[in-house]
This record gives sequence, C-alpha cells and structure tokens, in this order.
Amino acid sequence: MAVFLLAAAWVGKIGSTWDSRLLSWVQFVLYMGVPSLLVLVIYGQSPESVGTFSRRHPYTHYVWTLVLALMTLSSVAFLTQLTETIAAGGRFAAWAQTWNDSRSQALEALLSDRSPQALMLVMFTMALSPAVLEEFFFRGIVLQSLLNSRMGTSLSIVIQALLFSVVHLSPYEFLGIFLSGILLGYLRTETQSLLLPMLFHFLFNGITLIAQFQWPDPESLEQSLSHPIIALIATAMGTLALYRLSNFSQAHE
Repeated sequence: MAVFLLAAAWVGKIGSTWDSRLLSWVQFVLYMGVPSLLVLVIYGQSPESVGTFSRRHPYTHYVWTLVLALMTLSSVAFLTQLTETIAAGGRFAAWAQTWNDSRSQALEALLSDRSPQALMLVMFTMALSPAVLEEFFFRGIVLQSLLNSRMGTSLSIVIQALLFSVVHLSPYEFLGIFLSGILLGYLRTETQSLLLPMLFHFLFNGITLIAQFQWPDPESLEQSLSHPIIALIATAMGTLALYRLSNFSQAHE
C-alpha cells in the first residue's frame, strides 16, 4: 500500500499542471483501485464474489441507510469539533492544523468552479469513486480477510475502521472517520453485501459536497450540526436506523 501512496505522490508532482479534479481522481484510483485489482487477480476472485452486489435488499434498507448517513453527518461534525476543542493550543493542534489547511486548500481548488457541470464532476471524483473503491477495499477485501482469520467480528470491524481513519490523514476528523468506519463495517457484516455501505458512503460524501457547494457559509452549517443537542438527537436516530437494519437481517437469516 505504501508503494502506491508514494506513486500517487509522484503523480501529484508530475501532474501539477493538470486539472485538480482530474489529478485527485487519478491519484485516488492509483492508491486505492489498483491494489484492489491486484488482489482480485492474485486470488482469482471477481468483484461479485467480494461485494455480493446481487444480494437483494428490501426498500426499507435503503431508507434506513439514508437516515443513518444523514444522522452520521452530525455525529462526525460533533466529534471533529470536540477534537479541535480538546487539542487547541497544543503541539498536536499545530500539526493537525497543517494537515487541515492542506486538505481545505485542496477542497477549495476542487470546488472553485461552481457550475452544475463542475458539481457533477466533483460528485463523481469525490463521492461516487471513493464510495465504490474505498468500500471495496476496506469493507470488502480488508474486512473479509480479517474475518477469515477468525479474529472475531467486533475486532475485525475495529481494525479495518482504524486503518480507514489512518489512510485519510486528517487528524481532526480521525474520530469521526473511525466512527464512520465502524458503521460501514457493521453494515457490511449485517447485510452481507457492499451495496448498502457504498450507498451510505456516497450519500455521506455527496451531501457534504453539495453543502460545501451550495451553502453560503459551510462553516456555520458545520457548527450547527456539531451542536451537542443536535448530535444527541442524530445519535438516537442513527441508533434506531442501525437497529432496524440489523433487526431485519436477523429476522431473515
């Protein structure tokens, strides 16, 4: 994995004059898509055998996945704000702020064009592609490998979520991404398919991008979402969504 991360960094240097959206997508495919493809080839597997995309889900699964994605936005915002507050003024804050500023500048560059066509392109490169490739790699290949090692379902979900958080290189958002990784791993094991985790991931990223794209003051929106009362309500609703998803799975085993 480190080799592909270095290769992506190298592409970033030689492609400094490319369109930032294209460069971001090429780098992402390089360090996430290529390793997934190599694993499939080496072990002679098909995407369907890893993701079981043909598994049927009732329409209620899609509704509750939407609810879970919406509620997780507030929970992640709260955890991010909490981390920033606790770390304020320390060495960690200075280091984390450097990474945060770098990510913010990259996002601003990607969203500099506010046309509908640009929004569709950004949704493809930053919402759909990560939803497919990251879920296939982390909740498909990594999580399934951990489960096959008889490590136990709970520990396997925690380990893949930890790896998922580390790869994002976002210190302030680490806890929020870790929570998302836990939820996505749980969805994968409960529904025995990558379809709903991919839907959750796409909705989460897509809604975030649209808010950044259309909201007059995205920071004020994030502050509102991170309010403890709103986060508490969102957590309760998200827990209900998880219960309904797992309740259906258990009833139809």
